Amino acid sequence: MTRQEIIIIAAVAINRTIGKDGRLPWQDIAEIRHPDMQRFRELTIPHPVIMGRKTYDSLPNKYKPLPQRQNIVLSKDAAFLPSEVLVAHSLEEALEKA
Repeated sequence: MTRQEIIIIAAVAINRTIGKDGRLPWQDIAEIRHPDMQRFRELTIPHPVIMGRKTYDSLPNKYKPLPQRQNIVLSKDAAFLPSEVLVAHSLEEALEKA
């Protein structure tokens, strides 16, 4: 088996929140949001990105799928089959697809 490096990127607010109601805690603060999104883009292009279905659903339609990256979405729902991403039903399966 080929060894692969796994890097986890997580943005956490001062109160340890990572999101609420499908939104980032700092989504309405442009001076924080824009550099944060730019940094995520720089770190992830051209690598595969694994995300949960709720995270994928929260992305604005113009960013679905995230451009220049293989998008792998984790979902327990066997009926969730968007054509523009790979769907995995376990982390192990997602890592295999990556």
